[in-house]
Amino acid sequence: MSVDWAWKQADIIAKDPATHGSTFIPVILGSNKMTVSVATGQNNFYLLYLSIGNVHNNVWRAHRDALVLIGFLTMPKTMKEYADMNKFRRFQCQLFHSSLSIILQSLKPGMTTPEVM
Repeated sequence: MSVDWAWKQADIIAKDPATHGSTFIPVILGSNKMTVSVATGQNNFYLLYLSIGNVHNNVWRAHRDALVLIGFLTMPKTMKEYADMNKFRRFQCQLFHSSLSIILQSLKPGMTTPEVM
């Protein structure tokens, strides 16, 4: 995402009289893989984090609640001989993306129609 793109989005929002006084706030998602082996049989979990894009740099560096955990996803395992099959990989990707879609569903109305709060 470039600054030019963000300015263009803000200009689009500013042209609509119904949204005067609103601010363009990008949503940033992050995920990392965590393997837990104690009492779980080597399961992989994906932690899903959310932040907003207008947080100042010094807040990020100080870790002052700029990041929130919104999901704790687990991926199914399979036997070793099936782990490299394209069908299983596709299933895992679809499961991950479907989970993201459901988790972020509450943000969709604000993405399609700007909200003044």
